[in-house]
Amino acid sequence: MTLGRRSLLGAGLTGLLGAATLTGCTAETQPWDDLGAEPLALSDEVTWDLTEIPAASRMPLETPEASYQVTAHRLTGSLFPGEVEVITGSRPEEPVPAPPGEAFLLVRLQADFRPWPFASLDASEATTLELSVRRPGSEEPSRLELPDPTLGAPLLLRVAADAAPEDVVLQATSLGAVQQLSLLDGSRLRSDIEHIYGRMRTVGYSATPLVRVLQAEQAAADGAQDALDLDITQIVLTPLVPALGWPGDGLQMLGAEVAPQQRFTRSDGAMIALPATVSGRLDLPDGTAVDAVDVASTGAVYASGQFSRESFLLWFPVPVDLAAAALHLDVQPFPRTEGLAGALGIEAGAQRALTFAADAGES
Repeated sequence: MTLGRRSLLGAGLTGLLGAATLTGCTAETQPWDDLGAEPLALSDEVTWDLTEIPAASRMPLETPEASYQVTAHRLTGSLFPGEVEVITGSRPEEPVPAPPGEAFLLVRLQADFRPWPFASLDASEATTLELSVRRPGSEEPSRLELPDPTLGAPLLLRVAADAAPEDVVLQATSLGAVQQLSLLDGSRLRSDIEHIYGRMRTVGYSATPLVRVLQAEQAAADGAQDALDLDITQIVLTPLVPALGWPGDGLQMLGAEVAPQQRFTRSDGAMIALPATVSGRLDLPDGTAVDAVDVASTGAVYASGQFSRESFLLWFPVPVDLAAAALHLDVQPFPRTEGLAGALGIEAGAQRALTFAADAGES
């Protein structure tokens, strides 16, 4: 069996095992002498002796890019010969003990990466990960950046034998908000954005992803025709928008992607696509009206028959526990003629009722 070996610290640690095995061993040194001195991602092609943490007891650490949680662990004073052989390629005759005052920690840190809801936005660099480990005799913990977390492969490192949860910490900093997850017991030790963990996550507004909320047309005496449609193509809830930052304590962001299509058909049958724009607000149950804090073109083009159109993304800050709201959209048609909005009968805009749920889905 070919075992994959990769380090959480990227190229700086990928040579750790190779250097140990290529150097060989002498009476004074063995290839396993420094195991765990630096964090090391183990092979995910073998079964390791770990204790699973019940799903109900796991505490996630959510960032804009992913959700992290400790799913299994083992704190031990020594590694079995078979485990050492898998890691180094050499098998000791006896279990390999940790240095005095230290222990080996094997932990499975699961990273569930989720796609950003809109392709036009990127959250891949919003968070910095850092591992903090206290070692015996050291007043300050050693700190290591973790730019390449595993997707479930166990992690091996050495910690103090009497380590407490706060002595082995994964720290995530997302646009200034700090969160800490203990790798010793999987508990969330700190979160500057604790309010996001009880948030609503899904939006209900229709049985289908694309909803037409407005359709209007107006014909002239000579046979020419103006027409305008407006579709909702996607609505999501997300803790933040990287370009806009954190919305504030107790808030998250609602993003509505809408696509207007304006067209003019001349009396000779020739059709022309025209650029309409959109603005909007959310009407909350308590009567509060929340205007969009940002409206931007997504750069996406949606096909509709022989026409194409650009979509717009509207962002609203909303309470994390909001159960319902009404999305009100106003369309500004390209002013081909004066009073076109009135002629089309779209001055009142369009409205769609929304409901929110705190289920297991990720937005």
